[in-house]
Amino acid sequence: MSCSVKSSTEAIEIYQTSKDILLKGGFNLRKWKTNDKELLNRINTLEGLSRSTDKGVSTFLEDDQSFTQFSVGPPNSDSATNTTKILGVPWNYDSDELFLDLKPLVVFAKSLIPTKRSLLQIAAKVFDPLGCISLFTINLKALFQDLCVAKVAWDEPLEGDYLKQYNDLITQLGDLKEIKLKRSLFAKGQKVSKVELHAFSDASERSYATVIYLRILYESGDVKIHFVTSKAKVSPIKKQSIPRLELLGATLMPKLAHTVRSVLQKEVQEPIDTFYWVDSMATLCWIKNNKPWKQFVRHRVSEVLKLSSREDWHHCPGPQNPADLPSRGNFAPLLAGNPFWWEGPEFLRLAPDKWPSAQIQSAFECSEALAEKVKVEPKITRVMVNSGKEEIELGNIIDISRSSSKGKLLRTIA
Repeated sequence: MSCSVKSSTEAIEIYQTSKDILLKGGFNLRKWKTNDKELLNRINTLEGLSRSTDKGVSTFLEDDQSFTQFSVGPPNSDSATNTTKILGVPWNYDSDELFLDLKPLVVFAKSLIPTKRSLLQIAAKVFDPLGCISLFTINLKALFQDLCVAKVAWDEPLEGDYLKQYNDLITQLGDLKEIKLKRSLFAKGQKVSKVELHAFSDASERSYATVIYLRILYESGDVKIHFVTSKAKVSPIKKQSIPRLELLGATLMPKLAHTVRSVLQKEVQEPIDTFYWVDSMATLCWIKNNKPWKQFVRHRVSEVLKLSSREDWHHCPGPQNPADLPSRGNFAPLLAGNPFWWEGPEFLRLAPDKWPSAQIQSAFECSEALAEKVKVEPKITRVMVNSGKEEIELGNIIDISRSSSKGKLLRTIA
């Protein structure tokens, strides 16, 4: 279980309440970790995990050790480095940072014979739920797709260009170091005045991707931009035009942004504005114009507008689009220190009136968008149906005045 609270007082209440509830069932709830050193020391004292030594007081965390180690042995490496895992992601609770530890994966990858099966094993072992290194992992997926298209057998040793690409990826995997993210997106002790989500998407013949940033405005006037998440997919085997692939990337954005916004909205009282940025003018034309587009475009525009409005979409120049990195599968050796990826484009730090702006062309001015317009508009037939119900009485069915006697009326009804 993991949770985040605003004060140590709330945290200790959660600690005591949780302990009491499980204690009633005979369970000793332990494995407590926190980024607050004073709170951690207090919990360790309550748990009785501190003991005196010749060098002072030493803290041993029972959850990191066996019974023998807890009784007489020294703390293990996790206790020494102040690291643990949150849902499988390593967390340094001393510096309050999430990070990726790829060293075991590099050792495992180098021990394998270069085959399609080995490539799939490596790709499956990269656990990156936030998409921090999606600009690298998309290369693994793209190479695997190429091997499938070429119908390379699962255990057939790779040769030629495939082998070179495989070896290059393993080498690059070893160069991915010091990938760290601040766990908390909000600065401690500062009041938030406004929160915005900015989503970017891009596409190439090889892949399409989206990346989302959180733009926070504080009452002090500071503006902070934080990487939140990214997602990249390999382009379909069936070849599509670049504008269509750009639309596929744009379709990813509202879905991913909706998930992020639904989580953050629980922590932020103010409404979260969302901005969608694309560098494809054709994509903007399709989304912002209500025209009879072909089926491929029409269906995806319909998906986009289910979770967003036309006013949320904006144009971003290609050089200022961070989604260009994973869409082209670029790998930067200095990824850890690349502010363009981790903090987004520079214009997000400026006032909104200084953001990129471009007059959206109409469908008849954008030739790429016009190519997806249906030549013969379908005829629409509208049918009106009255669904109102009218009470039916016997007098409306049989005219009683036409019968001269009661007996004749009964024979008519019979």
